[in-house]
Amino acid sequence: MVRQLSWKYQDVLEQGESIANYLGAPMVSRIMEERIGRLFSQHQPSVGERGNGGHDMMLTWTEIILEFKNGQLENDDNGMSSIQVRGVTVQLSEADLTMLRSGIPQVLMDPLDAKDRWTEQTAVESSITNISEWNQCAMQANEKFTVIEQNDKLLQALRNRLAMLLNYASTDTQSHSGTLNTPSTGNILGSGPAGVNPLPSVPLPTESEDGASTAQRPRVHTPVHDPAGPVTRRSPQPGSRKWSAEEENRLLDWLEAHCTLTCSKMEHEYEREFGIYRPYPAMQAKAARLQPVKSYNPPRKRTRQSHYTSPNVVIKTPRYTAPLQDTHSTAYCSGLQVEERQTYLPPTLAELPTVGEDHPVPRRDCLPVKKLLG
Repeated sequence: MVRQLSWKYQDVLEQGESIANYLGAPMVSRIMEERIGRLFSQHQPSVGERGNGGHDMMLTWTEIILEFKNGQLENDDNGMSSIQVRGVTVQLSEADLTMLRSGIPQVLMDPLDAKDRWTEQTAVESSITNISEWNQCAMQANEKFTVIEQNDKLLQALRNRLAMLLNYASTDTQSHSGTLNTPSTGNILGSGPAGVNPLPSVPLPTESEDGASTAQRPRVHTPVHDPAGPVTRRSPQPGSRKWSAEEENRLLDWLEAHCTLTCSKMEHEYEREFGIYRPYPAMQAKAARLQPVKSYNPPRKRTRQSHYTSPNVVIKTPRYTAPLQDTHSTAYCSGLQVEERQTYLPPTLAELPTVGEDHPVPRRDCLPVKKLLG
């Protein structure tokens, strides 16, 4: 089993292919291969007879583009052209041959861009570690010396590729950083033309003076030491972590105890005690959700009886009424008998006494009184 895996690795290295691509790692070059394949008449190249040195792996347009300059072009009577790529005869139509000669696929495709180079470096380092463990297991199991010798050769080839990756990255960063010119160091995988344009936003690995790799690893959140409190660990996305049960149980009492602090000091104190940064608005929103819900009794709608629709209606009378011949008159309204009596009649001018101290002016605000009879 170990010998078969070693042969597979050796085959990939001899053909100048990517270790990361062989292991199935996600790479940008795969997307580019699919898009470049659409430029040709067929998605996969038409493969003819295989020579003695032909390999069993399926060829792609990427491999044909990389080795098009080194291939020997042949024409047949049917107008079809053929080219020898890695011991395999590939038939090219006139449109495909014109596309290859135009140089457009070569410009669009790079052997490895910055992200793929980083993925390839990680895959090579992982392969070196795994093969070293295989050798240790083989030595403990008293395997044949040929397996260990084969693995040693494979380890040396992987170390050479890793050194080539680091050297290419450091040289490319120093001489071609921020430019569109491509370096002339050749394909870092061992075959094909050069032409890798690193992305300035992608961290590239470099090599220090003692030969150790100083590649920028993905940022890891380390503990932050606070002189005023214990060591705390920041969240990768502050404030986005789920609230723990301890936070929910202590939040209301904690906010009430620290209500005199400012927002920034309250956030700092919360981070020091709970070990996670929470913005003050998030604390307020969470506290509002944790408060007990009060029962809400909507006010009763007050219905006011209409003055005109009530059955108990009192007939309005004028402010002043003339003398009545009959002091008793009855009226019927809504089934009720209403008696209207005049208890006071305003005097006429002839009947008014002389105004003086002994005879005051009679009051004019005396109104007829209506009594409701049952």
